[in-house]
Amino acid sequence: METTFPELTVLFQRIRETYDPLGVFLYGSHARGDADPDSDWEIKVILGDDAPEALFSPELGWEVQEGSGVYAEVSCARISKFKNDLSIENSIAREISKEGIVLELD
Repeated sequence: METTFPELTVLFQRIRETYDPLGVFLYGSHARGDADPDSDWEIKVILGDDAPEALFSPELGWEVQEGSGVYAEVSCARISKFKNDLSIENSIAREISKEGIVLELD
């Protein structure tokens, strides 16, 4: 991941430390290759079904990315919900399955 997206190195380390994720995906304009200088990085963090509710806070996602060197939208999903949403048109999970990039999986 660091060689493909070196600008995400600090953010990715923070994601690992904060969430202990099952998987991390990049999606949106950076994954499609059509990002412009004002585009944010869209990151989906996949957590176990038993992950504490506090990890799903949008404020925590903001804190994790703040000061990382990139502006990113960091959001989380439980693995079972993510898998269920793969079959739903226009869901984020479906978008990720079509154009997302796996940054890390256990």
